[in-house]
Amino acid sequence: MNNLFLGKNIYLNFLFIFFISKKYKYFCFANKNKHCSFMQVQKDNIRTNILNAAEKIFLEKGFAKANIREIAKASGVGLGNLYNYFASKDQIFRTLVEPTVKRLHETIYEHHSPKYSKHIEEMMTFDNPQLLENQIEEYVNLTIECRKGLELLLSKAQGSSMEDFVDKFTDICTEQFLKFMRNAELQYPHLKGMCHDFTYHLQSVWMMQCFNEIIKHKLKDDDIRQVVTDYVKFEFYGWRSLIN
Repeated sequence: MNNLFLGKNIYLNFLFIFFISKKYKYFCFANKNKHCSFMQVQKDNIRTNILNAAEKIFLEKGFAKANIREIAKASGVGLGNLYNYFASKDQIFRTLVEPTVKRLHETIYEHHSPKYSKHIEEMMTFDNPQLLENQIEEYVNLTIECRKGLELLLSKAQGSSMEDFVDKFTDICTEQFLKFMRNAELQYPHLKGMCHDFTYHLQSVWMMQCFNEIIKHKLKDDDIRQVVTDYVKFEFYGWRSLIN
């Protein structure tokens, strides 16, 4: 009888220990996940603080005159800790301008895609004015939403790995424009034909200079809308006159 009683006690103790250990493991796991989530949020906040501080300093001084120690101090992060997030001042700059670079590339490839070539005759005869309105709206939104990124790229990038971005991007624009127009010429042989290649290059340079002047003179949103509308219409009717 005593052996039976002892056996029951051992079994019950075993169940109790097993249950407690399971609960403890679950508790530790849950708290570990909470801790990891908290640490990730904290890391994201530090990274954001670094980028916000760097953006302000780059806009004020330009890349070349900005100091990474100054960025660390302004963001409330130790210099050693800053390097846990960004390997260099240049990486910080590239991270800041990356969304704007992506937006510019998406815009130029979209505007010179086969989808747009289908509408070139409508564009040239003005049978679809909505196409013009859509392009105006796209450029207005790009200029307003990417104002800081454009300023960094166009006037604050000297000394960084992005300092020749404008030259490279205008070359890409020219290349895409030429492909687009050659394709249009094949589809619509009644159009007059191609302009000089350098004319397309000048148009690409003009577009980037238009962005630069708008940003440099700190135009308000309503003024940006009017200026961009004037620019796109001027460009549109100019090409229409040359090609028709």
